[in-house]
Parts: sequence; structure tokens; C-alpha cells
Amino acid sequence: MDDNIQGRDSDIAQPMIQVKVSNVEQEKSKRVFIGMGFLSVGFLTTISIIIAAAINVPGTTEWLRSYPSKLWFLIFEGNGIFLDSPKGLGLGPFFIIGILLFVVGVVMLLWEYFYKTKKEEKDRI
Repeated sequence: MDDNIQGRDSDIAQPMIQVKVSNVEQEKSKRVFIGMGFLSVGFLTTISIIIAAAINVPGTTEWLRSYPSKLWFLIFEGNGIFLDSPKGLGLGPFFIIGILLFVVGVVMLLWEYFYKTKKEEKDRI
């Protein structure tokens, strides 16, 4: 009976396999996750603003003709100063920030994909 207990204990006491990851790989994975975060936040911000403006397009009867379409007017134009001026959503700065975050995320991911550090080059040789 004691032999069975010892047999079970020896199965549990096996050493865990540890995977060693170099600091270069850890730093690279951190930068990839940060790039993915920028990309996804920028994408969601930009798409949600476009969807919000698209929902409001049918209800817009007046817009400034200096914008190419109602959609761009709604995104970039804020509330007018006068009561009779057309009113937009005024989300232009957030739209531009979303696009910038998206572009920064894409650049970070492409940089990590193509850029090789000197330490990585030495490890491959």
C-alpha cells in the first residue's frame, strides 16, 4: 500500500520543463504587442467614428459645400456658432488621432518583422 503512494508521489514530483527565452525575444514580443494595441485601438476609433457619422447622414439636410460629402462634414465639422448654421459631430481630432494610432501600429509591426538586431544576427551565425 505504501508502494502505491510512493509511486504516485514520484509521478507528481517530476521537474517542470522551463523554456528559456532571451531578453531580445522578450523585448521584441513586447513591442509587437504594443504595436498590435496601437493598431487595434486606432482601427476601432476610426471605424466607430465612420459608423457614427454614417448613421447620422440620412438625417442631415444641410451641410457646408466646402466638404466633399455629408460624411466628411459630419466627422470634421463641430457645432456651428450660430443657431442657423449646419451642425456636425465634431469628431475630426479623434478621427485623426485614430488614424495616427493605426499608422503607428502598422509601422511598429512592420519594423519588428523586418528589423534584425545585432544580437539576433550573431545568434543566427
